[in-house]
Amino acid sequence: MNTKRLAGALAFAVLAAVSIGYATATERDRDSSHRHPQFVGMWITNFYIGKFYGPGTALFDRAIQQFSSDGNELMNSGLFPPVVSAVCFGAWKASGPKTIKVRHIGWSYTLNNVFEGTFRMNSILTLGPDGDTFSGTYTADAVDANGSVLPGSPVEGDIRSTRFEVEEGSAADARSTLEMPSSGRPARRSGC
Repeated sequence: MNTKRLAGALAFAVLAAVSIGYATATERDRDSSHRHPQFVGMWITNFYIGKFYGPGTALFDRAIQQFSSDGNELMNSGLFPPVVSAVCFGAWKASGPKTIKVRHIGWSYTLNNVFEGTFRMNSILTLGPDGDTFSGTYTADAVDANGSVLPGSPVEGDIRSTRFEVEEGSAADARSTLEMPSSGRPARRSGC
């Protein structure tokens, strides 16, 4: 009798484990179907203030941006000093053919290292035909600790990005990819 109970309990445990494994795989499959794997990787991304009209358009930010296959996004800002917070996190999902929607947030501090609130950004990005570029639009704002939108918010504009690859191009290409502009950027609040 004990052997039958043990066999029944073991069969139930195996069935439960298989069911849990199936449910987990199904969840994973469903989640991955809402992603565009072409976006996964690291990018050098320029956020322009307003419409992009070519070289000389004012930058809001230049960042190293990374999209992971699980739908998470990480961005390290180049035009916001680390003391005010230069790292933000986000989530992304497919919103159309070769298009994704990104929701992004980070903590915000004053230059005196006092907590100010949060920086938020929403963007829609479309992969270029070569798979190594994307473009899109964004809206960004800063919100204080009480939930009020801070002066100067929101900022809107265009985005242009190039994939960062393992293999480097020429020395001039590598320099221009990571070179930071020194002008054209208006004073603004912290964020990434």
